[in-house]
Amino acid sequence: MAISGTVLGRLAATAAVCFALLFAGCPYTPVEDWTQDDLKAIGHYYSSVRASNEFMKIMKQGNRNHSLTSQEMSDMRRRVQIAAYEARLFLAYPSTLDKMHPDMQYHFRDEYLGALDLTLASLNFPNKDTARRSDNLYNTYVKWFY
Repeated sequence: MAISGTVLGRLAATAAVCFALLFAGCPYTPVEDWTQDDLKAIGHYYSSVRASNEFMKIMKQGNRNHSLTSQEMSDMRRRVQIAAYEARLFLAYPSTLDKMHPDMQYHFRDEYLGALDLTLASLNFPNKDTARRSDNLYNTYVKWFY
């Protein structure tokens, strides 16, 4: 398997911080200024992060207990596909991303979604270079986010 444990750990850390920020309200826009469309967009964001976390859970179980079965690999692919799909739906709401942070759209699209796309490519066609590029994108996103 060509996916780094570093990517998985950082994905979990990023998800936790993102949830905390969103539950606490965005520092750039008061909560009362969020529209129904913003809340719908955030639903897509949460769905993406949730699917990513489910992917990580399966991956970590395999790393600890056994080699991954074909069913687990299929489940992981499906979770990453869902995460990427939901991320793309979230990106369809640029004003919401701007409310979260002026640079959120760029970082989310190019780094978070880019890392998911590369992770899926690595699951479909294992390649250390692809996994490394996914790691790098994710590291960049996490560094920016923190």
